[in-house]
Amino acid sequence: MTIEQKIDEMITLLGEEDSELYEVYLLQAREKILNKLYPFGCEANKKIDVPDRYERLQIELAITLYNMRGVEGQDKHTENGISRSWRSETQILAELTPFASLPL
Repeated sequence: MTIEQKIDEMITLLGEEDSELYEVYLLQAREKILNKLYPFGCEANKKIDVPDRYERLQIELAITLYNMRGVEGQDKHTENGISRSWRSETQILAELTPFASLPL
């Protein structure tokens, strides 16, 4: 799936068109996913993208990051008896299985 297709899906899901901002959040989500998948890094000159099976997770994480702007770092919110909570970034990234290899 291309970045444009991912942006189109975010536009459909969010009902707002803000392609430049969505691209930034998709890139942030990509970095977070790749850092989780490859905790010890990867080959320096190898261009790696999010594996196909995690593309929907990238979109979900990007939407979560987008929806939480303005409340970064907020742990709990209660107002007039209404409590809000979100699926955390950690919970989303827990669905990933890191790659591992033996040292050469």
